Amino acid sequence: LSCLEHTLSDPGNLRVQQYSPWVPRLNKQDRLSLSIVSLSTCAGCSAVMLDCATLSEIRSVASINYCQMLMDREDLPESDVILIDGVVRLKEDERRLIEARRRCRHLVAWGTCAAFAGIPALANRFEAEAVIAESYGGTDDAFSYYFPGATGVDRSTTFQLSGIELQRRAFALDSFAKVDTYLPGCPPRPAILLNWLRAFTGGQPLKTAPIVCAQCGRKPFKGNADTASMTHGPASDSYCFNSVGRVCLGFMTQGGCDSACPKNGVPCWGCRGPSKKTVTGIQAGYTLEDIATNGFRRRYTQHEGRFRAVIKRIKQSGHFMFDIDSEAPEKLLRMQ
Repeated sequence: LSCLEHTLSDPGNLRVQQYSPWVPRLNKQDRLSLSIVSLSTCAGCSAVMLDCATLSEIRSVASINYCQMLMDREDLPESDVILIDGVVRLKEDERRLIEARRRCRHLVAWGTCAAFAGIPALANRFEAEAVIAESYGGTDDAFSYYFPGATGVDRSTTFQLSGIELQRRAFALDSFAKVDTYLPGCPPRPAILLNWLRAFTGGQPLKTAPIVCAQCGRKPFKGNADTASMTHGPASDSYCFNSVGRVCLGFMTQGGCDSACPKNGVPCWGCRGPSKKTVTGIQAGYTLEDIATNGFRRRYTQHEGRFRAVIKRIKQSGHFMFDIDSEAPEKLLRMQ
């Protein structure tokens, strides 16, 4: 407003000012209005909110005004915070995202798909026509595929690209709208949201683990890099996955998930995004391949070339973690 008043009072001395993104912080005693919007998604990020004791604590901080999984409401209300999960895959997703951006003070990417396009982005390795053909090419329609004996319909007369309005790629939210905060995870733990809400309203957030390894509890030892692979390797309940030859990205992934995957026998694939230390390395000019190689080197006894070969295979498989080093570090610093 000050800039506008100055311009109107002295039009001949127009100044163009650049402002850094500013988000109003609510007073600690204020209660947020919160909406949750789902785009193209498996619905896991919304469903995880239903089966947790944390939901009551979230409702003590915020009033949930809109959620497709919780209530039957068509109109999206004005809200202090809107969480959006899923990717932009349809034209309708793009329209709903832009509407949500207009109706909130703070937009949050909720989950790995919203933040990085996640698993759905694997489809970006193929043309949209190839994806459709692979999914439904052997049948007239989805019903005749999933319900044997159905007569189906003539797809040549009912299937119209203008009807489904499919985007040619799967996009993260920030491809179409400004995102204020990223809360990645597949699915993200509701405790992460609660912690962020407390900080956003001026409260004292709880400290979270800096990396996944900090809460894993598995014991590392110098393994043999010749056995390193993405998925195969001996299982162990007590030793580090990397040490026994199964690639785990917990050492470079942001914590806060309580190391859920490693504790349940699955190596970390980095759904929480790069840790703060990893982001610092990116700012210093290192690539994610360099950072991963250094992490593997501390856990293996073999030569660096082997690490690079493993990382190359991971990258070729379409892993999002190794495609985000070109992103602006400012985005990565807004991850919680």
